[in-house]
Parts: sequence; C-alpha cells; structure tokens
Amino acid sequence: NKRAPMRKALLLSLRASTLSQNAYSFSSYSKKHSAMMAKSTSKLMASSSTTISPAIIPRAAVAVTAQTILLNERNETHYLLIQRKNPPDAGKWSLPGGKIELGEATIDAAQRELAEETHILAADCDWYPYPFMTTDAIFPDEDGSYAFHYLIAQCFARLGPHEILPTLEANDDALDARWWTIHEIETQLVPDQAVSERILDVIYRAEELCKKGS
Repeated sequence: NKRAPMRKALLLSLRASTLSQNAYSFSSYSKKHSAMMAKSTSKLMASSSTTISPAIIPRAAVAVTAQTILLNERNETHYLLIQRKNPPDAGKWSLPGGKIELGEATIDAAQRELAEETHILAADCDWYPYPFMTTDAIFPDEDGSYAFHYLIAQCFARLGPHEILPTLEANDDALDARWWTIHEIETQLVPDQAVSERILDVIYRAEELCKKGS
C-alpha cells in the first residue's frame, strides 16, 4: 500500500517524459518538412522561370489581306504588303495588322490597323464580315521560352478595281508599303526569305475563296 503512491508518481513521470519526447520529435519533423517544402518550391519556381515568362502569353491579333485589280491588258491582281519595323520579323514583308485591343471587335481591329499602317481607310474597301482563316505566329527565344505568341485572325478587304494602284503611305509599325502580285512575291521575296512565314499560304487561300465566290 505504501508503494502505490510511488508507483503512480513514477508512471506519471514516465508518461510526461514520453509526451515531451513525442512533442519534440513532431516539432523537429515539422521544421525539417517545412524546410524541405520551401526548398522544393524554390527550385520549382526557379525552374519555371527559365522556361515560361509570365509576361509572354498568347495574344489575339489581326492581319488584313487587301486585294485590288489593276486594270490593264492582263488585269493583274495585287496584294498589299508592309515591311515590318518591329519584331517579330522586323525588316520582312508581311500583311498589315497587329494586336486586338481590349473590347475591340475583330473587323474593327483589322480596319484600324490597315489605316494606321497604310492610310487605306475602311470606307475605301469592301470587307468580308468575318475572318476567313486563322494562323499561328509562335517565336521561341534563345532561353528556351517564347518571345512572341499570337493567334492571328485573317481578314479580307477588296479595293477597286483601279486603273492606277491605290496610293499607300507607310506609317506606325510599317517601314514601307507596296502592292505586289503573287508572282512578284514568289520570285522576288521568297528566294531572299524577305517575306514572313505563311503569308503566301494566306494569300493563296484568299485567291481560292475569291474564285469560288465565297
């Protein structure tokens, strides 16, 4: 009977010691686990930053395939190209166009860009009311990420026909603006890689749809 209180006190002491050790072990594990998680997250963020730049996201853009017929003995069809001032493809010939602004309808953006880059006004053209195709413009950079990524809505406008090619005035993002036949693009620009990728594909598609009366 005299030993009962001593046994009880010993058991309580052992239990308190065990709880203290468990609490220390849990605290130590928690600190190690938190440190490992923080280190892992840091590595993941560092890895992600080298492959994806948060500033580069896919953007919506427009381009205009503007067509006119020069009334002569051959009635040649011409297409409007501008020489790009800024990247991507700075210095190359391309279709006029650019980024769609927030809240701007696709055709409104196409008409604005055409006027800004060539001074051809929307009222001077007959516009197909919807994009006739879309293209991608994806440009990787040297770090394994992407410098530009655009989804381009291709719009169509017709001017004329005219006995004299409509006057163009390069402005804004355009260094120069000219009317070209398909043959001239194929023989003068393509061999020197002086035209942006897929421009001829877009023009061929426009030609095909015009012949079908679309």
